Formats: sequence, structure tokens, C-alpha cells
Amino acid sequence: MGAARGLRWLLLAIVVVAVVIVVLVGGGLWFITSNVGLNWAIGEAKLRTQDRLKLDGVTGSLAGSIHVRQLSYTDDNLRLVADNVDFTWSPRALVSRSVQVDAFAATHIALEMKPSDKKSAPPESLVLPLPVDVSTARVAQIDIISGSNRWQISGLAFRYSGNHDRHRFDDLALDTPWGALRGDLEVAATKPFATRGNIALAGSDLLHRASAAIAIGGDFTALALGIDAAVVGASAKGSVSVGPFDPRWLRSSSLVLQDVDLARVDSTLPQTMLAGTLDAASDDGELIRGRTALRNTDAGAWTAHKLPIVALAAVTGYSEVVLGAQIGRILPFFSVLVPFWPDRR
Repeated sequence: MGAARGLRWLLLAIVVVAVVIVVLVGGGLWFITSNVGLNWAIGEAKLRTQDRLKLDGVTGSLAGSIHVRQLSYTDDNLRLVADNVDFTWSPRALVSRSVQVDAFAATHIALEMKPSDKKSAPPESLVLPLPVDVSTARVAQIDIISGSNRWQISGLAFRYSGNHDRHRFDDLALDTPWGALRGDLEVAATKPFATRGNIALAGSDLLHRASAAIAIGGDFTALALGIDAAVVGASAKGSVSVGPFDPRWLRSSSLVLQDVDLARVDSTLPQTMLAGTLDAASDDGELIRGRTALRNTDAGAWTAHKLPIVALAAVTGYSEVVLGAQIGRILPFFSVLVPFWPDRR
């Protein structure tokens, strides 16, 4: 009798535990699938960002798909506004302590970089608290504003995976008025943030249908770029070292130019067949100093629409501000000859 009573109590205890589990699971499912759960998450996001993050027109549920009519984030350095943001994720992945986003999309993102007198510096760490995987990310258009400069990117797409070791972007694609970029990129999550990747450029008519392959190495102290470019029959190969957080941002650059015919770029320019080297670097002020050594194997008279110069060597300093404006317009790569062209007046 006592054994039977004990068995009944045991069965009753199991039933009670089962009911509690069902209630907890059911309550959890109701929480993540209802507006209550979504509103709680929105409130937490605003609280944790000290109200820098604002979300308007949020619909959906934490169980899967969420739509945000407009998302904005503002701090001392930037303002970001994203329109019509949609993402679908898998809450089940949290069980294995990871975040799995099946799809992310936005119709438009505006990013405004605010002017600052503070010296730029790399972050202390890029380590994520949990591994994150994004199967598909797409943004129809991005507008980037920095002072008087404006850049527009369309068709941004990539796959992303990140953890405590690194961040990786695969199948990276974006289009600009100057051409299309495709490639992959990986950045370490801890200092000095080792970086590697490969980018291919297919230029538009603005770049005279130029093509370029860029191999990326180094780290945030100094990025190393290996360049192999071609445009209208000319080629440029070499290396560039860039310090992204250094006032002397152009550590060094060395290019070998071949078969440069200025007439192919602009029919009003003289016919040439230039080959040589171009080396440049930032100095301690606001100048980029360079050395050019060129030979012209198709020299001739002006009357023959040729350039009456057989060899050219020059050492010149050029303003970073003016050069930056020219680069911002994305001239063909051989336009870098202009800063180092000797003054023949």
C-alpha cells in the first residue's frame, strides 16, 4: 500500500513537472511570437544603446521574420538611417549559443560621417559575444556622406560569418557609378586585426572599362595591396601600403606602368607609348611626394600629334586634399601621372 502511494506521488510529481515545462515552453513561445516579446526586445535595444537606436514601424515576431519601416542610429561620429529592413532568423540556433540570420535586406541605407577633430584609431576589439552567421544580406542602395563628398553604392550583397576569432565576408558584391566590385574579405577579431582578401574590379565607361585584381593583406596598422590593373591597352602592376588610421595614410606605393597611350584615353591628347615606374608616399605634412621615371618609345613632333619627349623623370610633392578630390572622382589609374608631370611653363 505504501509502495502504491509512493508510486502515485511519483507519477503526480512527474505530471506536475511536465505541466510546468509545457507552461514554460508555451509561455516562451507566446512571448517570442507575440507583440509583447517584440516590444520588449525593442525596448531593450533602445536601453542598451542609450536611446541612440530608434526603430519605427516594427512588425513581425521574435520567432522568425521582422520588418522595420525605418531604423536609425546616431552617435558623435555618425548617423545611419536604414529604410524597409527585413530579416529572418532562427531562434533555435540560440540553443547552441549562436545567432543564425537566414536573410537580411534593406531598400536604402544613408550613412553620414560627422566631422571630428579627434584622431582616428582602430577599435580595441572586434570580438563577438556569440558566433553570427548571415546566409544572405542585400541592400539595394547605400548613400555615404562625408563633408562635401558623396558616394553611392547599389546592389550590395554578401554572406557573413563571425565569431571570437574573425569576421568573414564571402560572395561580396557591390556596384558603383565607376564599376562593379566582387570578392571576399576576412578580418581578425583581435589586434592588430590581420586582414586578407581578394577584390576584382570591372570598370564602367567612367573608368574606360578598366579591370583590376587587388590582393589584400597586412593588418589595420598597414594594409598591403597587390595591384594588377589594365585599361585601354595599358597596364599597371605593383604594391601599395596604406595606414588606415595613420595621418601618413599612404605608407608607400610602387607601380610599374606599361603601354600607356594617352590618345586612347582622350583623342585630343598626343599619341604616346609610355613605360616606367611611379613611386609615392605621404610625408609628415599634407603632401604626397612621388618620383616618376618614364620612357616614351613613340616620341614625335607635336604636328604629328605625338609627344616630343623621349624620357621623363620628376620628383614632386602634391596636396593630399587636391589628390583626394581627384581620386574621389575615380579617374583612370594613369591619371596619377598628372601630379608628377613636370611644369613645362
